[in-house]
Amino acid sequence: MNTFAVRFEKMLLKEKEAARLVEGTVSRGIRREDLIFLLDWATNSSVAHSFQKSYVKITNRLPSKKRTPALAGRMERLAREIEEIFSHPLYRPLSQSRRLIEIAKTLRTEAVTVRKFPRPKIAKFFSHKSLWKHVPLSLLCRLLDVPKTCSYSEAETLVWYGFLARGVEQNAADRGLERELRRFGQSPAGELFQYALSSDMPKESPCGRQLYALLRRVQDRKDSKYRRWARITG
Repeated sequence: MNTFAVRFEKMLLKEKEAARLVEGTVSRGIRREDLIFLLDWATNSSVAHSFQKSYVKITNRLPSKKRTPALAGRMERLAREIEEIFSHPLYRPLSQSRRLIEIAKTLRTEAVTVRKFPRPKIAKFFSHKSLWKHVPLSLLCRLLDVPKTCSYSEAETLVWYGFLARGVEQNAADRGLERELRRFGQSPAGELFQYALSSDMPKESPCGRQLYALLRRVQDRKDSKYRRWARITG
């Protein structure tokens, strides 16, 4: 068991209402370890940063904004070197030199295209903290089947007990879980998240490849928490 799970179980021994709530949730077919695992992530203040760091390690993620101007710069430098070498009087008469000079001109022209290449609008949401900080909470509600099987109030109380296990007391009524998730669902980042988790999402789409890669992590990761996350979201 991880540290949070141990603290949560100890808290349940003292908080009888929390224990009854957890047992009632488990009785509906939800694995106890999955519930505690997602409560751990949903109450972890550093989770957004953790997700962003994990996203950076994904092999098929969208390249960063810095890479296109850097590539354009390399193309320009290569074009300049080709021109410097093959424009020399001793090389100039050769037909191969003329062809390389033409390639250098093409490189210089296309470098401008690369530098101005439009970045997909969807890309900014993968670095948007609003997306990553809501992922665990949204998946917890998805696991609980909120609001069909489990009410927002019940889910909110579970989250409150999760914070309590961490020693962070909050007023459950003031958290506004329903309001928070509704606002997130209506935001561009939330729409992206819901689209990625919908049953008809094409996994080979740019969105599908990136967000599913994060949620499922890399298949060869050895840490059990990543495998469990993949199983829950699968």
